[in-house]
Amino acid sequence: MPRQREEILNAQLGSLLIDRHPAWNEQNVHIDSTDTIRGDAKLKIDVLVENPGGQPVAIETKFDQSMVGRTLRKQVEDRIGLVVNETGKTIESGVSVVFPKGLTSGRLKQAKLRYAVHQLVRDSVVKRWHVNDDEWMHGTVDDLADAVEAVSLSEKLINESEELLSSGVQDASSRLDECQVRGSFGADLASVLHQSESQQTTRMAVSIVVNAFVFHYAIEGHSQIPDVLAGHSARGFQKRQVLETWQQIIDVNYVPIFSVATDILTTIPTRFANPLLDSANEIAEKLLAIGATTFHDLAARMFQTLISDRKFLATFYTHPESAELLAELAVRALTVDWSEREQIESLKIADFACGTGTLLSATQRVIYRRLRRAGLNDESLHKAFMEKILVGTDIMPSAAHLCASMLSSAHPSIGYLQSLVRVLPYGTDTSLSEARGLDSDKTYLGALDLLGSEFAQNIFTEHGIGTQVELGGEQVSGSKTERVDTGRDFPIEHSSFDLVIMNPPFTRPTNHESTTVPVPSFAGFDNSAIEQAAMSKELRSSPSIFGHGNAGLGSNFMDLAHTKLKPGGVMALVLPFTFLAGKAWRPARESLERHYRNIQIVSIATTGSTRRAFSADTGMAECLIVATKNSNDVLMDSTATYANLPNRPKMFVEAQEFARQVCARNWIEGPLSSAYAAGIRDLEIGHTMVALSTGKLVLPREQDSVEIPIAPLSLIAERGKLSRDINGTSPRGSFDIVDIEIGTVPTYPALWKHRARISDGATERGFVVQPDKQGIPRRGQEKAAAKTWHETNSRLHHTIDFQLNSQSLTICKTPEPSLGGRAWPNLKPFDPCHEAPLLIWGNSTLGLMQFWWQGTRQQQGRASVSLSRIPELYTLDATRLSSAQLKQCYNILEVFLSRRFLPANEAYRDDTRKDLDAALLSMLGLPSSLNGPLSLLRLKWCSEPSVHGGKPTRPPTPQ
Repeated sequence: MPRQREEILNAQLGSLLIDRHPAWNEQNVHIDSTDTIRGDAKLKIDVLVENPGGQPVAIETKFDQSMVGRTLRKQVEDRIGLVVNETGKTIESGVSVVFPKGLTSGRLKQAKLRYAVHQLVRDSVVKRWHVNDDEWMHGTVDDLADAVEAVSLSEKLINESEELLSSGVQDASSRLDECQVRGSFGADLASVLHQSESQQTTRMAVSIVVNAFVFHYAIEGHSQIPDVLAGHSARGFQKRQVLETWQQIIDVNYVPIFSVATDILTTIPTRFANPLLDSANEIAEKLLAIGATTFHDLAARMFQTLISDRKFLATFYTHPESAELLAELAVRALTVDWSEREQIESLKIADFACGTGTLLSATQRVIYRRLRRAGLNDESLHKAFMEKILVGTDIMPSAAHLCASMLSSAHPSIGYLQSLVRVLPYGTDTSLSEARGLDSDKTYLGALDLLGSEFAQNIFTEHGIGTQVELGGEQVSGSKTERVDTGRDFPIEHSSFDLVIMNPPFTRPTNHESTTVPVPSFAGFDNSAIEQAAMSKELRSSPSIFGHGNAGLGSNFMDLAHTKLKPGGVMALVLPFTFLAGKAWRPARESLERHYRNIQIVSIATTGSTRRAFSADTGMAECLIVATKNSNDVLMDSTATYANLPNRPKMFVEAQEFARQVCARNWIEGPLSSAYAAGIRDLEIGHTMVALSTGKLVLPREQDSVEIPIAPLSLIAERGKLSRDINGTSPRGSFDIVDIEIGTVPTYPALWKHRARISDGATERGFVVQPDKQGIPRRGQEKAAAKTWHETNSRLHHTIDFQLNSQSLTICKTPEPSLGGRAWPNLKPFDPCHEAPLLIWGNSTLGLMQFWWQGTRQQQGRASVSLSRIPELYTLDATRLSSAQLKQCYNILEVFLSRRFLPANEAYRDDTRKDLDAALLSMLGLPSSLNGPLSLLRLKWCSEPSVHGGKPTRPPTPQ
């Protein structure tokens, strides 16, 4: 049957896209139309979508054929830069779409399409995602509609707007700083924003005023909203008139957006406020002139750099693309029929550490897309989302101001009586307590007070806590507006939320953050040492199954999410990567395993801690957690799915594609108690290591697995003592560890640190390593020292901290028995005949990989295990080797005693390591044909970012 013509499919594609967005129609979706491009009346674009409020998107299609990627790339990118006739807007992005062979229009709705996006990022530079012409995203028309919406956001305008906003605010705030020298209003301004007096605080204030102007322009002309110029006179903008105008808006709605701006303006003397208003309006007009419709997100990005307490409040900004990814994963986990309005209006979604609202805004955006795809108009539901569905809390009035702005800006013309974005009391500020009618003797913890039901009842129902963001709302009845205390209507009941999504603070209530701050996690807002201690004590009294002081406040916010979620509700968090391995995080991992199901762990497999972060400025690797709460009476040990991305998403469409991959691909599953699969790039390596722990060797390109004897190390040997049991403070330790004097023979030799020298000067490159220290019995402890020696000395030593990209060995051997130290604790085989098998396996590629797999990989190029976990490591089961095989192991050891290894990450090019691997396979009776697949596995492993750590000794990247 002949294939259907592309023109027919294009017509059907355009029609299907129109059905997927209430703002798309026959007037702004052009299908094979002429006379749409300025200066070229005959040019036809397959489908041209003119997005209201965004940039036009060109779609070019082709049936699948050879070189289709290159052909479509040129065709789409030739369209970028053209100007649309009617609107005068420039096409800055496009989508290339490949139809499957034999596709007909009747099957297009369900068809799996291949597509790629092309976007102008700066000047004439167009970026395709994916970069290679033969790489594509895969999805339905719904997914294609998501991509069209995502790329209608102009990257070029975002960059221009960000620069304009930043420079404009900097100039205006500099002038205001000069005025403060004469006006002395800085303290009042800082008080409004809960900040200390600083240049950052002034910039924050200016940003909020600019934000109010931009939002005012977006809503002017709508019911009961006065024009921006109502605050303007022949002399420019006047403080009194602007305050009156903004109060008129507050009397209608939009309290969260204009109340803080009003407080800021009120504190600034008129002679300084008027020039500021002129400057703020000028910035706003410039932003509007270049079409910066995403201004509120821009303000949020810049705003994060202006929070002076960002270290101790841990207010790190979630990258918008990261927020899109987490929101997509979270919303996918919800069991909601997006075509059922009643189900949607009953939703409750919260971010109890909302900051500027990046995650809540992303969640709102993701849900609104689903509503549109299901045939609903999100605009008609916007009021319900603002009044009943989206809950946000923070301790920063200024941040909550922007959060409310971002949520409102999805449909700025739609009014609402009240939002659920609130500022919560924090610390023991007596003046603040008196102003709000709170108990001045009580210590407040912000959102963490919501862990207790008493807070919800006493604070919100008795005192009507509203906040400096929202100290009231309105009910409109006909032409009459009546103010109501919205603080009494804050739905935060336990077990009532469908989704809690957060990037919680990471700081710890210990002095690890600073030697001069008693409790860093509560040091924000200039809280005194007494206040910090009181807040820490208050937190310890809160109910907790996730929280642990050394893990940080993130674990306490997990308790908060758990408390507020209903059975079947979804927890979605950004957490430090240490959540997966840190000892202090163990209660959180165990609680998540027992109380949640469908657990997804998403991390980034690349080099550098910053590049492995989903947030800005954290300087640490992070992971995303999405999980569904079990029924109240169900406890189970769930497994987790570990998904590892090649990079942090840099585009919205990339985030959407990553979310599809996380949910669709065959990722590695495993318990949270052993999060080995986190952070690896090559899934085949993970599958090999999972199989190896069960005694099956699964190599790349091999159809069948082979059996090899594998067992926990605890069945073959016992570990030595902790170094503190050797040289710790008396009476725990009985030795002093000192250098070996030249020309002396130590009584108690010790292998204590890494980088011990062997006779020819090489550094831990061969099986045999000389002791580098000696133990000297402390006076009066001679018998205890001798006892320690007899209990722990051995020739084998096992590393616990393995720098993969500089060190060569996981197990080494000293010429004579010695004490083991911090880096090289003792390893004592139950049978001395098993020394050789342990030594050979531990330094083979498979042995190195097993240590790396079971170790924690918080730092790139490094794997570590605690001494207590050495017995859990898998090794060659020497007890199952025949006497002939044991003899062969000792022959292998003799051959390799004089050979030297390269660092572990260079195993792919290490002839000694390759020969050892071949000898190991031969000893096990495996065919030499496996050396080829093992070589490929070796190369794959050495290419892992967590192995090479970005060092130039990593394998070359294929061209």
